[in-house]
Amino acid sequence: MPLTMLFVHSLTGLSLTSVGAGLTIAGLAALAFMPAAGILIDRFGGRQVLIGACAMPEWDAEAWRRPECSRSTAAPASSSPPRP
Repeated sequence: MPLTMLFVHSLTGLSLTSVGAGLTIAGLAALAFMPAAGILIDRFGGRQVLIGACAMPEWDAEAWRRPECSRSTAAPASSSPPRP
C-alpha cells in the first residue's frame, strides 16, 4: 500500500497530501460499505453481487478524459519552437 501513494503521485502530479487524503477517503468508504456488502452476499451470493457491482455505471471513473480535468503541461505550439 505505501507504494500506491508514490505511484498515484507520479501518475497524476498531485501532492502527496492530496493523494493520501484521497486514499484515506476511499478506504473509509470501503470500510463503511463492508457490512452492506456482507448482507448482500449472504442473501444473494457472491457471484450475483459481483455481477451487480460490475454492472453499475462508473460514476466518474472517466473524468480524466474530460478536457477540463486534464493536467496537460505542454505549451501551445505557437509559443515554442519545435525541438530537433
